[in-house]
Amino acid sequence: GIAGENLTFRIRQSLMRALLKMPIFFFDREENKSGALVTMLETHAAAVKNASGSMLGTATQSASAGVLAIIISIAFSWKLGLILSLTAPLYIIGYAAETLFLQGESDEQLLGGYQESGSIVSEAV
Repeated sequence: GIAGENLTFRIRQSLMRALLKMPIFFFDREENKSGALVTMLETHAAAVKNASGSMLGTATQSASAGVLAIIISIAFSWKLGLILSLTAPLYIIGYAAETLFLQGESDEQLLGGYQESGSIVSEAV
């Protein structure tokens, strides 16, 4: 939404200001080529936008649905509510472990590939 776009804009703006204040020898390093820096501006700001936008909404919706399910199960049968309350943390832990396992090092490898391709494209142009 609008809040996510504004947050992304402010992050890109502050990151660009920080890059402009860097000493000149910072840009001589191999990992700080112009294409890599532009790619970094794009990917980091987009990641923050995703985390603050749709992912946050989905997490809030899932958490409220889980709490509502526990409340309804307690209202119908306290035994069912107790079992659901005790097994819910296992589902949460399993989901968190799966998410961490799937993200792992692939994000770092993907970001490195984006930076390298961005630097090649900017040098070609």
